[in-house]
Parts: sequence; structure tokens; C-alpha cells
Amino acid sequence: MSLLQSSNLTTPRVVTTINNSITDLSTFSSPKVLEYQNQDYWHSGNGTIRFTATPPNTGSNQTLVLAISQPRFLAEMLFGVTQRTNSPSNVQIRASMQKFLISCYTEGDSDGGGGRQMFKIHTSANGQDYLTSYSQFWGASNVTIPSNRLYQYHHLIFNFQNLQAHTFYFYMNMLKGGSKTFKAWWD
Repeated sequence: MSLLQSSNLTTPRVVTTINNSITDLSTFSSPKVLEYQNQDYWHSGNGTIRFTATPPNTGSNQTLVLAISQPRFLAEMLFGVTQRTNSPSNVQIRASMQKFLISCYTEGDSDGGGGRQMFKIHTSANGQDYLTSYSQFWGASNVTIPSNRLYQYHHLIFNFQNLQAHTFYFYMNMLKGGSKTFKAWWD
């Protein structure tokens, strides 16, 4: 018993009531700050984030931006959609599942761009790929920062087409760097 009393044992933080919904109200000037479902920032800095993203109803091409205030992180991301629509004809099923592995290492400037990588490793075989392109950007002080981007944030940028306001479901497992702030908005 004395062994347990003298140990420095801590438990992860677990949150059960969260509203992590990115809607058309989530813009660059009013981003959604995402909360972690669980965090172990005392030891490994890992954490899990689950959220939904529903694009604005206008426009066929939408861009989702996830920005993290962490220059060094490892993560895996899974997202998908499954919806029914009546356009362009009756009963169209919209389904897609994507998986990414993300690695980021930077020292606060634009050096070491090769240390920032995002790999798409899976697209569902029978679903439509609504994701037309993806990229990333580090908002460093010595580079030109595009509009709607934040200084000292790593940006994951996803461009979608033909979403018709369907809700996407995201799961992000931070293997490292899960103690920093995540913000999200529709561009």
C-alpha cells in the first residue's frame, strides 16, 4: 500500500458534455474553439477530439480550416459522411470515409517545411470523395500569411465540393501535442 501512496499517479481528463459543432456561424472572425473529449497532457500530451462540421448551405465548394496552436504534433484523423438527399434525383445516398496521418514539426518559422506532412491513407471504395484537395500551412512571422489564417498556428485546410450542407463527422486522435488550442471555421 505504501507504494501506491508515494506514487505520482494521475488520470486523464475526461469531458462528457461538449458541443463541438462547426456550423455556418463558425467563421475566421468568430471561430469555434474545439474541446478535447479526453487529454493526458501530464505525460504524453495526447488527446482525442470529436466534432461535427456542417458547411453553409450556399455555394458548391466549401473550405474547412482547422488551426492548432502547436508547432509539433502527431495525429491521425478520420472523417466521414452518410446522408440521404433528393438531389439531383430521388433518394441519393451520400457516403464517404477518409483517413489521414499528420506529422508536424516546426520551430516557429518557415524552416523545415519537410517536417510538416499530411498523408491521405484511405478513401472509402464505394463512397464519393467530396474532398477535392487538402493542404497545410504554418503561420510564421517571416512568411506572408494569407487572409483568414492565424499567426503561429498550424492550419489543416480541406476543400470540399457538392456537400449540400451535409454534416461531416470527425475524430482526431492526437498522439503528441494534444494540450494546445484547436480552432475551426468555414472559409
